[in-house]
Amino acid sequence: MSKAFVRKYVFVGVVGAELPWLLNSPPCDWSVPSVLLIGLKQECDPRALLQTALAQRTPAVAALCLAKLGEQRNKFEFRVFTWRPLHPRRKLLLLGGWNASRFASWDQLFVDRFSSFGGVTLHVASNTNEPPALFKTNSSQLDGLGYRILSTLAEKYNFNFTLTTTSSDGMWAENHKGVWKGMLGDVHRGEKNLTINTIYITYHQAAAFDFSIPFKYEGIGFVIAVPLPLPPWQSVVYPFTGTMWAGIAGLLVVVSLTYCLLGSFVGGGVSPFRYFLTIAQALVNQSNDAVPSPWTLRLFLMSWWFTAYIIAISYTCNLIAFLTGLHKISWLRLENCSRFGRQLPQSPNHSTIAKKMDLCRSYAHSLLQHLACLKLVATGTHAMLDGESYLTSVVQDSGYGDRMYFLKERINEGAIHFYFRKNTPWKHKFDEGMSGLLNSGFIGKWMDEINQC
Repeated sequence: MSKAFVRKYVFVGVVGAELPWLLNSPPCDWSVPSVLLIGLKQECDPRALLQTALAQRTPAVAALCLAKLGEQRNKFEFRVFTWRPLHPRRKLLLLGGWNASRFASWDQLFVDRFSSFGGVTLHVASNTNEPPALFKTNSSQLDGLGYRILSTLAEKYNFNFTLTTTSSDGMWAENHKGVWKGMLGDVHRGEKNLTINTIYITYHQAAAFDFSIPFKYEGIGFVIAVPLPLPPWQSVVYPFTGTMWAGIAGLLVVVSLTYCLLGSFVGGGVSPFRYFLTIAQALVNQSNDAVPSPWTLRLFLMSWWFTAYIIAISYTCNLIAFLTGLHKISWLRLENCSRFGRQLPQSPNHSTIAKKMDLCRSYAHSLLQHLACLKLVATGTHAMLDGESYLTSVVQDSGYGDRMYFLKERINEGAIHFYFRKNTPWKHKFDEGMSGLLNSGFIGKWMDEINQC
């Protein structure tokens, strides 16, 4: 959240003897970037104002409380306070008595409440088996793009963090009948503060969670087995299907017989075998040394030569495509080993893909499940889909890199974010830090380093 955006919108609340309901029970889908609360009663308690539900979930907060000016009974002044919820000791901070010159700028009134997180521990819902976002190296050390970003921000803003091997229910991130499951479920219930794994954003997720600025763009990719080379003799017949070859053979017989009958009627005086050679030569782009003189035969040959030319050109083009590309799989099934597979049936655009999914045997370790899928892909009967970066890492680490082919087509392309609980007041500090890492090129550099490992 930029400072320009924060300065544009401010909610001003004038509070009397009782706190209004909007401060204690604001709508869950309504929030403001900055709040200024003005207490008018003499016994104004800044703690009570600044610990209301609306103030606690707002990034920029200030409270003006009426207080006596020294020992003078009838003179009062407004004192300006703010609340630092992550500070280990002094959460309530007195900024001073109200003075137009002292609080002449926005930053003087709305101080940064989260310049330091005060060594607080943030709890991260994570899965440590998702390269390149978060994984364990050969030395059992944690690494990954999400891990490096989080570690850098932890050092910058002075906080610690904990990670989980998997979510509390073992699922990834989905909404089942209105209930969030997986890592997003842990965050939604307030058990965790954020998640850093790869989760593609949807409309429902954007409505239920806060999310950081995007730091990477990718989609769900497909991998298939590189087909084994066919026997050399098949390259001659492969450009056409068996039905097409049978049709050409039948056409050759019919045209030869028709040409022979026409020749007998006009008295061409040529043997039937010669008529057959004349017809067959056109299919292999061979010219005739002589053209019959009757115009009936010439018109017939003209139409046949045009048809044979089209057949020969089609054969040549298909042969070139076969020799320079991959032959298609006779039957393609999508293996539902993907963390995103269960989301596909919910999308009408992907219903065709969802119908072709096969369930793979479930293993306690997700890597074993993906290895089982890759074995099926290697047979040439299945394709596998998953996040592009994750799929690339799994294929390379499993030793199938030289046997698999990644399709250029991707689905569900979009941005990758960190997800936070709805109305997290310090989320904008992550945006500022991640923006700096993006602009400085660190995230791109880290991604290259991880891919090369």
